[in-house]
Amino acid sequence: MSQAKRDVDDEAAAAALRAEILGIPTTVIDSELSDWSARGNYLRDRAYRLLVAARDGGMVEPIDASDRIVFEQEAILARLPIVDAFARLADAEPELRGREEAALAGKRMQPHDLRGLVGPGARSVDPALQGDLALKITFVYLWDCAQGHRGSPSSYSERVRSSHGTVHVRPSDH
Repeated sequence: MSQAKRDVDDEAAAAALRAEILGIPTTVIDSELSDWSARGNYLRDRAYRLLVAARDGGMVEPIDASDRIVFEQEAILARLPIVDAFARLADAEPELRGREEAALAGKRMQPHDLRGLVGPGARSVDPALQGDLALKITFVYLWDCAQGHRGSPSSYSERVRSSHGTVHVRPSDH
């Protein structure tokens, strides 16, 4: 996962991962990969594709065609400063501005407060809104707003870079 979060091309990330897993038995790697059947977002999908390429010594497979549009949007959003990523999402779903106002007034949002607006259950057909990462970015941004830290210059990828496994985000320390 740490290689998937890096802002480098897939081949560079796979090469770095090959060095990390050198000496780990293939059976252990295969066991890890067998647990990755549901890859529902760009970072998990990229981590899986990188690990397969590192294990096999080949090229990194492209994103599956059925996920390409959503995952490419997630990749872009993950690299933008969180405030800019949220602005893009709010441009596509104006109701998010109301949630932003509430957060700026100190209301702490819960993921269910965003139901239907962003994430896999989004009402909109806009692929940027439909991804799991859109929900996470929105939640982190609104949490920051409720804490009085609007406008963090860090990207979502930078915020989660030090975490491992499933992506969980804690608000940044300011």
